[in-house]
Amino acid sequence: MSTHSSSGSRKPLRDMTPAERSEWYVEQRAELEDFCSYAQRYTKRRKRRGIETRNDERYEQFFVRAADLIAGLDELYEDAMSQGNER
Repeated sequence: MSTHSSSGSRKPLRDMTPAERSEWYVEQRAELEDFCSYAQRYTKRRKRRGIETRNDERYEQFFVRAADLIAGLDELYEDAMSQGNER
């Protein structure tokens, strides 16, 4: 397993303070939700115009995975918050 993120723009989660991890979770969740909203609007516009390709199908598959990822980020965030409050 890599010790660095693919973008190299952040330090590994294990090296972050609880506050930094919390901020990271919130930012990542918001960015993922924003992208999903944008992409859903895009695919809906295409569908209304009668345009649908395999890419649109892949977007639909991605939305399911993204929803699961968002739920997982919520769980990680809640766990981090409860651990932070126990200290």
